[in-house]
Amino acid sequence: MLKQSKFLVYFVLVPILQTFQKIGIFDALKTSSFSGMTSEELAKRFSLKEEFLGPLCDFLALHLPEYISKQDDRYVVSDIFYNRSLQNNIFFSLAYEPIFANLSALLNGEKDYGVDVERNGMMLSMSSEIYNTPSWRRLCEILATKNIDTVIDLGCSTGHFLRMILDNSPTMRCFGVEIDKDVVRKSMGQGQKNNISIINGDIARPNDWRGNIAANSIPAKAAFIGITVWHEFLYFGEQRLLDILKQYKSAFPGYVFIVVEYDAIPYANLAVSPEGLKNSASVYQLIHPLTLQGDPKPKVYWELLFKKANIAIQTIESIEPRSVMIVGVL
Repeated sequence: MLKQSKFLVYFVLVPILQTFQKIGIFDALKTSSFSGMTSEELAKRFSLKEEFLGPLCDFLALHLPEYISKQDDRYVVSDIFYNRSLQNNIFFSLAYEPIFANLSALLNGEKDYGVDVERNGMMLSMSSEIYNTPSWRRLCEILATKNIDTVIDLGCSTGHFLRMILDNSPTMRCFGVEIDKDVVRKSMGQGQKNNISIINGDIARPNDWRGNIAANSIPAKAAFIGITVWHEFLYFGEQRLLDILKQYKSAFPGYVFIVVEYDAIPYANLAVSPEGLKNSASVYQLIHPLTLQGDPKPKVYWELLFKKANIAIQTIESIEPRSVMIVGVL
């Protein structure tokens, strides 16, 4: 239950956290180590009004002392601030900030998602990297056991997962497929390693870029990996996603095909879940209908979908914090 005395505090805390993250204040405090920084020093570094910044820092220190403390006139972030879950929450909230800032207009039809309002792709990429890191690590282990020499990351964003693969397997040939031109441009600007190639393409239309992959891979030694991307197509119905998967089966027979998706919790189960799980899962699952994505599905759904698409399942496993990984062959 939300305590009335805390309602206004939460209302103020979230935009402060988001703003400090966007400006870079938290990064500055983290690099200042144990000494911290004064509001005057922070204001000077970022060209901010100290008469505003000081009270904002005081408010955070007052209500989130476990994250940021005030020692004399210096602000110091605590070790818990380095917690990946906290960082993920900030990035996630920034990714979907435009949705809730325009919620009334989206609700009454004055604005349309995908036309007038969109999520922040770069912030979502940063959030996804944190959330999916356990899956990435497990994927690297699986690839090492399957004698895979070519990986195609579907919906690769800026290629962070591909760089992790190369850190573990330097000789791996890596491709990424990403529809967002701005994200692709940024990934190229970061100086990708020679054996990473980013293709600006739509993962729902594999035949458009099939030649890039087929000419540089051997089916039994190549793996497609789609990490929390396929659920987005369920907004258009299950048949739409089945049609896409069948395109892959036709265009890339014999290729390894790996799907990582969130393992959804039905409403009835959410209602009786522990508070922490209920809070995080309910927010994540709410976001999907608001951003024209299909409802998140449980593990059993993804297993059945593979069978409907005639993709041979090799292994199925659960990965923390709440993902399912299915390894199959097209």
